[in-house]
Amino acid sequence: MKLTKKQITLIHVAKSKIGMTEEDYREMLHTRFGVNSSRELKQDQWDEIYSHFKNCGFVPHHKSAKKSGMHKRPACDKASLTSKVEALLADMDLSWAYADELAKRICKVEKFSFVPRDDIYKIITALRKHQEKTRGSI
Repeated sequence: MKLTKKQITLIHVAKSKIGMTEEDYREMLHTRFGVNSSRELKQDQWDEIYSHFKNCGFVPHHKSAKKSGMHKRPACDKASLTSKVEALLADMDLSWAYADELAKRICKVEKFSFVPRDDIYKIITALRKHQEKTRGSI
């Protein structure tokens, strides 16, 4: 039985979300399933590859969840998020000026204190990525 367009699309969305390159994806299809395209997969193979993507961290969101906003993290107190930013800055020995620069670049506001609560996650993510880069180079 052929896969539906929705199943094929879901495979490609999952591949993108987990950060798999096209080359790695094609190699996986060929070595694991003996096919060159997701269109050639059978249902049991689709189940296996979809399960693999979920194990790699892919979390599917239903359209209704996106429309209602339920795919976003629940709102949190701004003070606790700010303390998280402060902890990340302290861990990397960075000043609040660095957070202000991130706020300008990412959220288009002058200072970190002007960043809306819902956008502080973007700053936290940028700081975590910076932390991973600096930790990886040590």
